[in-house]
Amino acid sequence: MYLRNILPLILAFPAFSQVSALPDPGAASAATAPDPSLAGLESSQRRYLLGDWGGKRTSLAEKGVTFDFFYISDMQANPSGGRQQTQAGWERARGTIDINFDRLLTWQGLSFHATGLWQSGTNLGAKIGTLANPSDLASAHTTRLDSFWLQQLFLNKKLRVRAGQLAEGIFLMLSKCFGEFMGTLVLILLGDGVVANVLLKRSKAEGAGWMVIASGWAFAVMAGVFTAIACGSSDAQLNPAVTIGFAVSSGHFTKFAPYLVAQMAGAFVGAFLVWLHFLPHWKETPDQGLKLACFCTAPAIRSFGANLISEIIGTLVLVLVVGAIFSKAVAVSGPASGLGPYLVAALVWGIGLSLGGTTGYAINPARDFGPRLAHSVLPIANKGSSDWGYAIVPVVGPLIGGGLAGMLLHVITK
Repeated sequence: MYLRNILPLILAFPAFSQVSALPDPGAASAATAPDPSLAGLESSQRRYLLGDWGGKRTSLAEKGVTFDFFYISDMQANPSGGRQQTQAGWERARGTIDINFDRLLTWQGLSFHATGLWQSGTNLGAKIGTLANPSDLASAHTTRLDSFWLQQLFLNKKLRVRAGQLAEGIFLMLSKCFGEFMGTLVLILLGDGVVANVLLKRSKAEGAGWMVIASGWAFAVMAGVFTAIACGSSDAQLNPAVTIGFAVSSGHFTKFAPYLVAQMAGAFVGAFLVWLHFLPHWKETPDQGLKLACFCTAPAIRSFGANLISEIIGTLVLVLVVGAIFSKAVAVSGPASGLGPYLVAALVWGIGLSLGGTTGYAINPARDFGPRLAHSVLPIANKGSSDWGYAIVPVVGPLIGGGLAGMLLHVITK
């Protein structure tokens, strides 16, 4: 096979050996001298990469802003001979910037890093394998931000926490999690918002009834899904029960933990915004149970077993039908673009109207736990208990229902 015969020869020429080191007087003249490895670049570009910019680069380094530039030449050859014996060459210019905020601010241990890449060459991946493109770039001429992150050191610099995107998308999950966070935030803001609108005293929608609440939650789901997609999460699950259901169905669980955190956080912030929006109405509402209902669910008849079964059934229907809506058996390429959120919203509307009267159809652990936590910590006027004794039902029940639905989908779509 051609891949076995590819011999990669990678030559790297660093313009500066240490990112954090300041150039000494002797090194400065060497740094500004033309580098043979950059002969193909224009003189203005060469001065920009290797010069001291009239002392500005040294001055920036003293303030904690340092640069490092590399010119890299990659060569691949197929020494076995034959029709596809080819030698490929790639030229890359890679630049990094590091900002040490210790020298700029009083906030210790905070730093920023970014790496940019320019590449030009001939992509022979189709002929001799992907190793002909060592940077894994699809095009022959590419400029991209390869990696960036914000870093904070803790515990005497023994613990390092980074947030950003590493090369090849190690931190790409952050974009999806942001989408899940924003989508769940909108879901709760509008969903708990319609409950507060109907239940709180002196609201213009006071007493509007169950139909308005169920409809409002359906619209909240639609808006949340669209928001999640726009903010980076094409999954737009907004619900740990849906996440666990599709994880069980596919056998891939890598998204569950990060999505769970994002969804819980979004639900908490959404509930906070509901409290803020209806701020004067909490004091006007004497019934503590109604105020709690604006945040989380409670059963019509308190019976642990029956309540748990209701949540399991409702969530099983949710995840199973969502899986059916997007299954290839219904449509080979899925629903028409943009139609999916409306179909899921209609499904949630139907669940609320048909099955929601027993427990308030949480069918989403984040939808109940995040707002319940917000209720417990926010300074809501004359609030009562957050009813943590019931909280296990709208968390465990939906997770069980979602898992069972995932098993069914796995069997059906296998």
